[in-house]
Amino acid sequence: QFVIDNRSAVAAFIKRNRIRGLLLQAREPLDATFGRGPLKKLTLVTDDEGFQTLFCLVSVPGNMHVAMRALKSFDERWWLRHSTQAGGKLNFDFELV
Repeated sequence: QFVIDNRSAVAAFIKRNRIRGLLLQAREPLDATFGRGPLKKLTLVTDDEGFQTLFCLVSVPGNMHVAMRALKSFDERWWLRHSTQAGGKLNFDFELV
C-alpha cells in the first residue's frame, strides 16, 4: 500500500501518464525487496526545468549501505525491465528514517 503526498495532484499525474498499472505491479517486488513494513510514499518532484517525476520513496530504517543494496536489488530484479513503460515519469528511491 502507498501513502500519497498531495493526493489530488498525484492521482491526476498517475492518470495523465497512465502509470497506475505499473505502480500496482511494483508493489510485490517492492515488498519482496524491502519487506511489507516500510512506508512507501508517492510524491511528485519537479526539477528546475519544470519536468515532473513521480517518486515512490521507501522509508528504510538504519544503514545507508543496506538501503542502497536493497534499491540496487529492486532495480536489477524488476525495475530495469519495466522502467521504459514509465517514460521517465516514475522512479523509485529510498529515504532513511
